[in-house]
Amino acid sequence: MTSTAKILTAIMSVTLVTQCFSESKIIDSFDIKSFYSSYDNVLIPNAEGINLKKGMNIYSYQSGYINNGKNLSINYELKENLNPDISKLELNKLYVNYESNIFSISFGKMTKTIGPSKNSIILSNNYPPLLMIDIFNKKSLKLWGSWRFELTNLWLNEDRKDVSNPEVIILRADYKPVDILNIGFTRVSEYGGDGRPNYKLWEYPKLLLGGEDNVPYSKYDGDGYGGYDITLNLEKYFNSLDELKIYYQDIGTDLVAPWQKEDSGEWKFPFILKRSRQAGVEIIKSSDTYNIEFTNINYYFYIHHIYWYEGYTYKGFSLGYPYGKDLNDIYFSHRHIFGSSAIKYKIGYMKQPVSEKANSKYSLEKYYIETEYQKKIRNCFIIPYLRIERNNNKDTNPLPTLYRIVPENNTTTVLGLETKFIF
Repeated sequence: MTSTAKILTAIMSVTLVTQCFSESKIIDSFDIKSFYSSYDNVLIPNAEGINLKKGMNIYSYQSGYINNGKNLSINYELKENLNPDISKLELNKLYVNYESNIFSISFGKMTKTIGPSKNSIILSNNYPPLLMIDIFNKKSLKLWGSWRFELTNLWLNEDRKDVSNPEVIILRADYKPVDILNIGFTRVSEYGGDGRPNYKLWEYPKLLLGGEDNVPYSKYDGDGYGGYDITLNLEKYFNSLDELKIYYQDIGTDLVAPWQKEDSGEWKFPFILKRSRQAGVEIIKSSDTYNIEFTNINYYFYIHHIYWYEGYTYKGFSLGYPYGKDLNDIYFSHRHIFGSSAIKYKIGYMKQPVSEKANSKYSLEKYYIETEYQKKIRNCFIIPYLRIERNNNKDTNPLPTLYRIVPENNTTTVLGLETKFIF
């Protein structure tokens, strides 16, 4: 059976299922995104897996849902690549969500972000939808403040040069001692895959504690990350502002702890090594939103002696920070709403690699500006887009975990147009 026939069969099945649910929209939105790129291999960050080829790139999306009017829903999205050389229809998203007053659980092919920024070091919106499960408590646990816990597991189902079909497990806790302060703790491990050990349920705590991370040939040797983030919401102290958020994220890919074999009981605050950091401010005032953010990604991130090639990626896209490892990136953006329209611009600078350990003769320096205009006409959104990159030197390796910088300068232009209908 062809992929198109499989999708049509799935749509017919969904149509039958809707008869059992009180609310449904077989299609609730239809979206066409078109881009013209002056160069090959141009990443559109945080676009759920869009990497442009030179020339025209056209995609269409149709999404819908069915639910029982209470707490259970099935959500789906079709994606069609309309480029002349590649015509492909796929079931881009399909997931089930159940919500009670106490907890929420989602399972299926989808995306999500974990962390205080959409450009999160741990899990951004950069990668294409993949199979995952996500569970968190909606009703906060009260203990000297409020606690929220989240467990996420990703299945990276793909053939790879390092280890095919690995998984990523993420455990997160958010603690709010007072309304203006949120402290997040995150632990991540890329583990398993073809030829790697499987784990029983009671073995996962040992994996997450990282006691045998980086111990060669250990069953519990995985690519581990851990750290914290702090978010201050200070708008209550500024009457003229709707939101004032200041955040800082600090994540390490190694830790010093007494339960690790290599550390022999040593303690060292803040317990994490080989650290990546991110800091930002978001201000919302009436119809204006301002963002400024700085990110430093460590040389040792997103790669491991087991997961040594594709590493912390899926289908060539970084799961974490969109541009990968060993970089500094800073940007400023401003969005202004007026009537049924909005305009946004973003200006940034990135340098990669920045570590002497990279032993690279050249570094890529990327100066970029992008802008988009959004106009709403009844149930239709029209969004033209422009991005210009000035690249001093060029990375000829498309993987975000590796780089091969050559002395070739270029200016890349991307023109885009999105037309989206909401039903």
